[in-house]
Amino acid sequence: MMRKANIYMTVLLSLCTHALLAQSIERQVIGSTGATLSNGSTTMSFTIGEVATTSLNDGTYTFNQGFQQGEPSGTLHIKTENRLNVTLYPNPTKNAFYINGLLKKGTLNIYDVAGKKVLQKQNINDNQAINISELSAGVYLIHIKTDDGSNIKRLVVE
Repeated sequence: MMRKANIYMTVLLSLCTHALLAQSIERQVIGSTGATLSNGSTTMSFTIGEVATTSLNDGTYTFNQGFQQGEPSGTLHIKTENRLNVTLYPNPTKNAFYINGLLKKGTLNIYDVAGKKVLQKQNINDNQAINISELSAGVYLIHIKTDDGSNIKRLVVE
């Protein structure tokens, strides 16, 4: 009986050891696609896959496990516009509204909540009446732009 128990224990231990070794999984980087783009002074390399999980740096080289992160080079310039300090009144309104604070003539675009342009006006002056009688009741975004900058305001039409 003792011999059978020893055999069962040996077989069980062997199976457990084999199962533990079989479960050893190496980490791999999965990238479905990628590219390297260059315009002379700037190069960008990327892959689309998993996010970076580990970064190792020895002072000379950087190794990123997961999403490839290249070193940026070149200069990125983002043009920023000044925000106009304007107000809309009355708000809410029914048939017309006014813009207060325009220092120069400007352009006005009105968008509905779906982002569709529903009205455009050129050469808008400060405190000029803007007729919106053809607009349905709802919330609209008013984009005001002059040479000095731009701003987007919310207008409620009753």
